[in-house]
Amino acid sequence: MKSISKVISLAALIAVTLACSFTSATPTPYPTYTPNPTYTPYPTDTTTPYPTYTPYPTYTPEASLTPTPSFPFALTIKKYHETDNLESACGLELGSMWRIADWNDILAYSQAGNSIEGFVSALALKEITIYLVTNNGESWYSGQRHYYIEFHNHNLPYGFWSHANIDNHYIDLGSWYGLEAEILCYKS
Repeated sequence: MKSISKVISLAALIAVTLACSFTSATPTPYPTYTPNPTYTPYPTDTTTPYPTYTPYPTYTPEASLTPTPSFPFALTIKKYHETDNLESACGLELGSMWRIADWNDILAYSQAGNSIEGFVSALALKEITIYLVTNNGESWYSGQRHYYIEFHNHNLPYGFWSHANIDNHYIDLGSWYGLEAEILCYKS
């Protein structure tokens, strides 16, 4: 029995040698071990990437959609088309004391010493997003383009026609048509 296993081993060795000679590779009778170069031992730090357990529930309030008493501005939850009754939309969503905000309301708020950055933060305005307003009580510029404000953070986009701005284009008053957006409302 031992002689048969020797013959089989010798035949296997001859087959490997012949195969290697055709491919011009050197035969390796036994597999070689190469250590993993990226191996790192376990860290000694015992911190975990998982959050720690808190025995009491915690609550993190999200941005409030309801206006605060001291801040006279709020946004509608729904988006409205520029041809909708925007004045009644503010009243329906926020109450009878609310109307669509006018550019002069924002300007007066800023000129009264209130932070325009705080205005943007309190409303959670997003850059390059429009919010419908009026200007001097008028909804439309030249009868076709509805007024809106846009937060630009001092970077006026190329081609944007700014009718007016606050703090070097931090917020701009623009106008366009075919709009569907949230309405900036003002508590009067």
